[in-house]
Amino acid sequence: MKNEVLAQAAKLAVQAREQQLSEQYEAAEESYLRALTCLKAERLGKTELFAKISANLGSLYYSQRRYSDARRRVKAALTVQDNSEAQYWLAECYFKERRYKSADRTYTALLERKELGAEQLARLLHSAGFFYYYIGKFERSEPLLHRCLELTPPESLAAALLWQRLGLLYQFVDESPSKRERECYEKMLTHQSQWGQSHPLELAGGLARLAIWFDQNGEREQADKLFAEMAAILKNVQSGPETNWMMNHYADFLERCGRNVEAAPLRAGQPSLFSMMQSGTGPVAGVHDSVVSDEAVRWHLNQGSFAEFEGNVSEAQRLYSLALEKHEKLHGHSHLGLCEILCRQARISQEDGQQLVHRALEICRTSNELRDERATTLETAARYLLDGLERSVERFREALSLKERLHGVKSSEALECRWRLGKFLLHHQRIEESLNTLQLLAERSSKNRKIHSLERADFLNTYACALEEMGKSEESAAIVAEVTRITKRYT
Repeated sequence: MKNEVLAQAAKLAVQAREQQLSEQYEAAEESYLRALTCLKAERLGKTELFAKISANLGSLYYSQRRYSDARRRVKAALTVQDNSEAQYWLAECYFKERRYKSADRTYTALLERKELGAEQLARLLHSAGFFYYYIGKFERSEPLLHRCLELTPPESLAAALLWQRLGLLYQFVDESPSKRERECYEKMLTHQSQWGQSHPLELAGGLARLAIWFDQNGEREQADKLFAEMAAILKNVQSGPETNWMMNHYADFLERCGRNVEAAPLRAGQPSLFSMMQSGTGPVAGVHDSVVSDEAVRWHLNQGSFAEFEGNVSEAQRLYSLALEKHEKLHGHSHLGLCEILCRQARISQEDGQQLVHRALEICRTSNELRDERATTLETAARYLLDGLERSVERFREALSLKERLHGVKSSEALECRWRLGKFLLHHQRIEESLNTLQLLAERSSKNRKIHSLERADFLNTYACALEEMGKSEESAAIVAEVTRITKRYT
């Protein structure tokens, strides 16, 4: 009887896999679950077949972005059998759930395995390389991406995208403009004749990044040529966020070259948030540059935020500097209102961020006013870890207390600050303190109807991570299930 059940389950598993590969996801899920039910009914839940089916069902859930469901399935497979495929999907689930320490441990264990085939190893190196890049551990990401390149056909799109990832990595770790960054983008484009025609958006992206490099290096003629190639490709590509990003960079380049007439149709065809806020309902760019008023300060701050949002750091720095200069002329060099501007500058400054935060702290010491600017300064100083971790925790708690006094303990401002404190504590392994902070956040956010459901889902997801770190897996799973229900409603 058991042999018959095993044969039936194996047949269902093959059918489910075929359905999964042909993207018949609902039918595949049903087939997988029927196979698992057959095995459980005959007490065959500890077999190799059960583990394999559970792992495959986990990969199916992962492809549907049901990460908590996927994690539970692959964990079930791992309790039966040490399966590298299931372990891989577990690492991916942890990554998507933002449980970075668990993902780190799982990827590390996988990379130490000796029995992985070339294809499986290449996939792991790519995923782990991206994971460490994403969390800012560039020293771990770089060798993994290079190892992955050794296993990847050099003329393939996969190799091109790996070179692009390395280029982005060197953009962070090297002084700009980085020669290694340029070399990576050039290697990305080496075999474009093989993959470029079938992947025009990726090809245009490579041309755009290389053009930006030449522009930053002052080689405008070469940048112009590459931007023109990019624009020609994008004529036949449907407009979207990525094409907007590329065309806006091209328009920025043309405007810096004094070619506003050529830039105008690009702006009209692919308007950015920044350009829209500078025209139409907003004031025309430059109107407030020579005016010293509180309105001009607010305008520069708003425009700086939009530039920062779009990644235009140099423009954001220029606008924040103008806001600071005008505010000092209006209110002096010790006004509490300067703190917000200084903290914004610190957020995007790689060279003098700490100096800017120290100045903001000094202004706070000379003022007794209870205002949001004081809380912003304390929180920024905490994130910079000025004067050590213990002092940073004290500052973060003081910022939260101030937000609660100013706006109320259940206000959106206070709840968001509490969430950031909880994440800060969790990141620095102050697990019990983080859990207490986030538990209160979960309770209070449920009573604030102004909090958007997706924002509350973020709160709860962080709370679930803290519960998991404390070993409270069942409570964590219940919270994750609630988060899943919320996100499904809005996605």
